[in-house]
Amino acid sequence: MGLLWRNLDLDLCTLSVTQTLHRVNGKYIVQPPKTKSGRRVINLPPSLSLLLRDYRSQVKAQRLLLGKPLTDNDLVFAHPDGSPLDPPTVTHTFIKTARRVGLKVRLHDLRHTYASIMLAAGVNMKAVSQALGHSSVGITLNIYSHLLPGTGKSAAENNL
Repeated sequence: MGLLWRNLDLDLCTLSVTQTLHRVNGKYIVQPPKTKSGRRVINLPPSLSLLLRDYRSQVKAQRLLLGKPLTDNDLVFAHPDGSPLDPPTVTHTFIKTARRVGLKVRLHDLRHTYASIMLAAGVNMKAVSQALGHSSVGITLNIYSHLLPGTGKSAAENNL
């Protein structure tokens, strides 16, 4: 929710996580991520960079119509006037939309899906851990080791 346009490099296909956005007592608070490892650079698929370019063009056109030119310091996901989206409203809207198409998932489940797909594709555990912003590979292993192909078989074959 705190992603700024300046945190995206759509040429290099990267996203820098540098801050978070929360609503506390009706006010929006921007804070750094909870941990040092939460500050990270995530590689984006080129197809997502293309989608974000198109999205940026649409946002830029909307903002010009409102007389508020888009800047690199603006939020990527915001109301047309640039004001922050309410995090609980985003979550609620996501759930409603997912249910409408027959999915029973939470927004946070997308994070787990992302990790699962990377692991299934054979991405190195350290890279997955860094992308998720975990402070150690151990945390990632504790959560996702059951998804590693052949883990149980390998342990059995080694009498573990």
